[in-house]
Amino acid sequence: MMRYRSSKFPGLSMAGLTGRDPEPIPEDHVETALAYLRLMRSTKKPTYSSYFLKHRAEVWGRHNGMSPHVCNGALILAAEMLGFVIEKYQNPKDPNVGIGVNREDVRKALKAVEDVRG
Repeated sequence: MMRYRSSKFPGLSMAGLTGRDPEPIPEDHVETALAYLRLMRSTKKPTYSSYFLKHRAEVWGRHNGMSPHVCNGALILAAEMLGFVIEKYQNPKDPNVGIGVNREDVRKALKAVEDVRG
């Protein structure tokens, strides 16, 4: 398992921004999150939570031959690697972050999966 590390969020773990000693983030989770987020355009302000997007990436990954599981930390790390706007929430105990992705792109990716399902 490759050890991914965040330069922006040193305490990033599989669960997200927990502040605990970070455990390794699975490589297949990161690769799925990267592939999913590459379908998205960025926005100047956060539009969705990392937790919401991780679930969308899981659905997308399951139907595209990639990992059916994406941990919250992998989604956050992938967003950082691709240069998306990332904003920590005010509650310091919240492991999620806001990520700036185009809403229409998120809808299109979900619709593409639904169209394949029939």
